[in-house]
Amino acid sequence: MMIPILLWSSSFALIRSSVMYFGPGELALFRFLTASLVLIPFLIIRKSRLPANTDIIPFLLTGFIGIGIYHYCLNAGERSITAGTAGFLSATTPVFTAIFGFFFLKEQSSFKTWIGLFVSLLGIAIISFGESGFGKIKYGTLLVLASAASGAVYVIYQKKLLIKYSPLEVTAYSIIAGTFILMFYFPTMFKQSISAPLSANIEALYLGIFPAAIAYLIWTVLLPQFQSATHTTTYLYFIPVFSSVFAYLILREIPQPTQILGGLLTMAGVVLSNYRKKEY
Repeated sequence: MMIPILLWSSSFALIRSSVMYFGPGELALFRFLTASLVLIPFLIIRKSRLPANTDIIPFLLTGFIGIGIYHYCLNAGERSITAGTAGFLSATTPVFTAIFGFFFLKEQSSFKTWIGLFVSLLGIAIISFGESGFGKIKYGTLLVLASAASGAVYVIYQKKLLIKYSPLEVTAYSIIAGTFILMFYFPTMFKQSISAPLSANIEALYLGIFPAAIAYLIWTVLLPQFQSATHTTTYLYFIPVFSSVFAYLILREIPQPTQILGGLLTMAGVVLSNYRKKEY
């Protein structure tokens, strides 16, 4: 299970590196066009069901939100903030999921959940001030938080699709739908790919093949082997930590004390707000 976690963690450093040569939308298209080309043959081999006509619009919406908006904002945000910071900020998706679930779905939240949300927001504030100075917030920080918020909307919205389709089908068709929407960027993506150095093209290919396609395939294959959803969710908490490690190894980014403190508070809040007692 750690393989997809490591692959997802590595993406933040490589986005930070390659987005210096590609526009946010162009990099998202390059990445998920590659992922779609990997996933389509796999869906054919697995004889996966095609989406019903009534579900085409819902899949287009999940692709627009979970692939288009999410990755455009993440890519744009990493142009001005470090990969390690982006990793911690992206991990706040469960926080936004809880907030949106409470206000829009009328889901009940415990006092512990709200304490966790407050702790996470405090961590976000510390990270933001560490990036841009007290009382200031970088535009990139807001973009990555917008990315995390769109990820929460995607998680909530896809629940309806998961009633009819497998996790693999929902993920794959959402990626393909998102790629279709991002095709608007194809002409400029092609030009940028030609002018970009080979290393940037390889990084974009890696992002599409491994974190976007292979990691999800491994995750969906291994997921049924775990009895507890809490158990599998725990693995996701390692992503921000490993993303900081990859940021140092690939980009030589050294975490600042404020990033470490803010990151620890953010993750503590996420864990607290999502903690559930084990079911036996």
